[in-house]
Amino acid sequence: MDTTKMKRIKQVGIFIIFDIIAILITYLIAVLMFKVINLPVDTAEMTYVLPFIIIFKIMVFAIFGMYNMLVNHIGFEDVIKISVATAFTNVSIVVFLWLTDMDFMYKSTYFFITIAEIFLITIPRVANRIVLYLKINWDWNKALGRRTLIIGAGSAGE
Repeated sequence: MDTTKMKRIKQVGIFIIFDIIAILITYLIAVLMFKVINLPVDTAEMTYVLPFIIIFKIMVFAIFGMYNMLVNHIGFEDVIKISVATAFTNVSIVVFLWLTDMDFMYKSTYFFITIAEIFLITIPRVANRIVLYLKINWDWNKALGRRTLIIGAGSAGE
């Protein structure tokens, strides 16, 4: 297998790991939020269901093409794709919870979870572009030095 293909497989694997961590963080924040305001959360049932939720989300993300994005050229359309895929998975989970009467978490929590997941899943993909933008601007500002206005091309300009 050539090195380009291996690098691509490694990059996809890293994004899958980042996505799993982002999903876990959003659910952990939701549970902590419920604990702070003293609302009941069935953490035993959630630990049973959460691996299936993660697998479902990763599969839907793959179907939506989130692991085929070119990270160095990610754009607004890709962020929209991430948002739609995340919203679709969470709406599907809420419908499933409604149909099966599972009560490990309030359905309204998925509004918060959707926003947090969109943010946490987008950050690793956009981070390279942000770092590159900051680096270019930093180098450009250092190279500029002190701004000067030159008037005329003759002896006044010298």
